[in-house]
Amino acid sequence: MLHLILYQRLGENANTSLSPLGPIEGERDGLVLYRTPYCQDVQTADLTRTDLFCAYFDDDRLVRCDVYGTEIVDIPDWLDPLRWIVDEVEWRHLWGQMAYANAPRDAFDETAQRWFFPRSPAVQYAMIRLLRARPERMRSELRIKLRQQVLDWLAQAPDTRQYESPLSRRQMEVLVGDRERIESRRIEEAIYHNR
Repeated sequence: MLHLILYQRLGENANTSLSPLGPIEGERDGLVLYRTPYCQDVQTADLTRTDLFCAYFDDDRLVRCDVYGTEIVDIPDWLDPLRWIVDEVEWRHLWGQMAYANAPRDAFDETAQRWFFPRSPAVQYAMIRLLRARPERMRSELRIKLRQQVLDWLAQAPDTRQYESPLSRRQMEVLVGDRERIESRRIEEAIYHNR
């Protein structure tokens, strides 16, 4: 679902990324109305407000820039926009990992994405690649079995699961090696610099 999110320039430099404040809920007297995750009262912001910022981190010339900006963000229906704002960077990085694996966001349901979310980038990378792989093209019997084990675990209702994780610590060590750590680090840097 598409949401119009209000962003604010919080850094001292003009090229600092804007930080999300909250979903815009409407407009009144030329001001936008929004809520933040930290205060449930309706807040207001003037989108025409400007201020002086340093041009760059090593250039102290002052330039006038907009304080607020907006962006249309596609957030899944099951994820509250206020919750997304709190963990925006982590969600963007997870979805970036999925994009690098050529996996559309709807390739994984809410259960899978919520399980991937707090994991390390290397685990996310390894699990997404494992689940996106086609069993008939996999050569390793172990990886085929691990894939099926993860799929079976994700298919269970969360309250009926016998284990907290679909794989044991030892199985996770087999799945996530140096190659996965290096590749996930490369992807994380690409996501960070292409934001």
